[in-house]
Amino acid sequence: MNVQAMYEKFPFPYDSDHGAFIQRFILPNISPMPSPKPKILDAGCGTGNMTIKLAQLFPDAEVFGCDFSSTSLSRAVELAEKSQVRNVFFKHTDLMLPLSNEVKFDLIISLGCIQHTPSPQKAIKNLRQVIRKDGQFLMAVYGQYGRMETELRRKLIQKMTGGDYLSSSAMTICKKVISERVLKENQIVFRTQQRNLHRIWGKVKIRLKRLLDRPLMNESKFNPLDIQFADQYLHPIVKIYPPEEWFRILKECHFEFVSFLPDLLHTGTSLPKDYMNEISDSEIRNIINDMNIEERFSVLDLIFRPTMYMLKFKPANQ
Repeated sequence: MNVQAMYEKFPFPYDSDHGAFIQRFILPNISPMPSPKPKILDAGCGTGNMTIKLAQLFPDAEVFGCDFSSTSLSRAVELAEKSQVRNVFFKHTDLMLPLSNEVKFDLIISLGCIQHTPSPQKAIKNLRQVIRKDGQFLMAVYGQYGRMETELRRKLIQKMTGGDYLSSSAMTICKKVISERVLKENQIVFRTQQRNLHRIWGKVKIRLKRLLDRPLMNESKFNPLDIQFADQYLHPIVKIYPPEEWFRILKECHFEFVSFLPDLLHTGTSLPKDYMNEISDSEIRNIINDMNIEERFSVLDLIFRPTMYMLKFKPANQ
């Protein structure tokens, strides 16, 4: 099964509201864009939920969303029409193929997409060709350790379904695995109970806001809960690289690291804002401060184990 087939059956995220996510991670980390009419690309936009929200927040910009799922893009166009957003445009695009360089983008955002491509390096290289020299690139990749429970369950489901994620029984097996008591009892514990409760409460607040902000849905053949499960547990391609590998790929694609995008709510989604201050031992802090960014990234991944990393890059001078 390929990734495109999965998203034709489970167009993601379908009905989610990304307003809170954009407020937390994107808006505080975008530098002013010099173009009077900036161009923004949401690479791997899925059903366009975040793309449309970006278009609403940047009314003077032209916001583009690209994806290779026709079903997802149909939903994106439907949502844009319902929202009456006029500065958003969607295009059927495969990030594994060279992108049209007729448009150069001031800002490219790719969250939760690149790690699901057959070749993340090729996807990033293709995006590098369509970004302005002074552009900004925001991306999110999975943490090596923070998603371990999800990955273990995904691999278990893969074995139990024989890798046939599109079978009629795959979603049933997926839900049974998620709710299986013995798996919950044998979860790998990464944090103290207090830290876990703090992280869970942060996620609850985010999901409650999504629920309250969620638009009323018409009857549909798509089940939003099944779509969420499929994206997490039935995905055929998940590339979880060591941190230094991501930096190597970005460097080879001529991107330069700018900053981590901090998790202001301490939900474990990304690094906390003042991550160095959360480390109590001064000698450990000093050792980490003396490391280059690749080494520091690897150590922070071992210490905080976030589920994802939000990262900002800029085109490197060539």
